[in-house]
Formats: sequence, structure tokens, C-alpha cells
Amino acid sequence: MGQGQGKIRRYDSTINALSRLIDSAIILLTFLALIDLFHVRWESLHIWGILFAILLFNFFAESQDAYRSWRGTQVREEIVSVLTSWLAAVATLILIDVVFVHSAFYSDPFLAVWIVVTPIELISWHVVVRMLLRVVRTRGFNTRNVAILGGTDLGLRLEGAFMAYRR
Repeated sequence: MGQGQGKIRRYDSTINALSRLIDSAIILLTFLALIDLFHVRWESLHIWGILFAILLFNFFAESQDAYRSWRGTQVREEIVSVLTSWLAAVATLILIDVVFVHSAFYSDPFLAVWIVVTPIELISWHVVVRMLLRVVRTRGFNTRNVAILGGTDLGLRLEGAFMAYRR
């Protein structure tokens, strides 16, 4: 590892895989907790529903680039990416149910709660990770150094942008 690469960069793919796994676990565990809380009888359709929910969320999250580095972007952009991915997954599940399965599976009250609570948990998790990374970076880990060549107006504006980002 060369100087200036940072201590976390080479683990980006591992961190992304872990993030996908945790997102999937949030979707699954919320579903299971609500089944228990609402005293819903377990059906085989639940297995397919949760499996497709996780697969579709991961598919749409990947297409939204939800697992990229969000460094230097506003938290709102990450929230929109996660929320859009979840809503697309839910809309697809409902469409599949209406067109092909005809089970009225998604009319169950516990599923309405799951559809609302899950994105709140997913977004909260992503925001907490972002805040933790900010703390880690303020302690000198996972930082990057830059050099600006030239004392031009553009160079000074670039320096101002980097300094504003540091705060």
C-alpha cells in the first residue's frame, strides 16, 4: 500500500458487501419481528415475499449506485437513493402479486407497517454509518491529501471548496 492511499481504501469492496448484507438483514429481521409482533401465521408465501424483497432491493440499490462512496455528497442524495430503491422493490413486489400471484398478500396490515418501517431503518443505518465515517476521518483515518498546483483564482476556489468540506 503506497503512502497517501489511506487505511480503508483497499477494503472498499468488503465494506460494500458488508453494507449489502446489513441492508438485507434489516429487511429480513424487520419482517420477522413484525410477523411476531402482529401474531401472523407463517406461510410459504412469506418466504418468497421476503426473498424477492431482498433481491429486488439489492438490484435497485445497485442500479441507484447506493453502495458507492458518498464522500463529498449531501446526505439527502444517499437517502433518496435508498428510499427510491426500497419503493421500486415494493412497487415491483405489489405488481407481481397483482398481475401473477393474485394473493392479496400485500393487503395484510403487518406488511403495510413493514413497508413503512423498513426504509426508516435502512436510512437510519446509512446515516449512522455516514456519521461514524465522519468521526473516523476527523481522527485522521480514511483521509486523502491533495496538492493544488498554481496560485490562480481557480486554484484558490478549489482550496476554499476543500477547506469548506473539511469543516
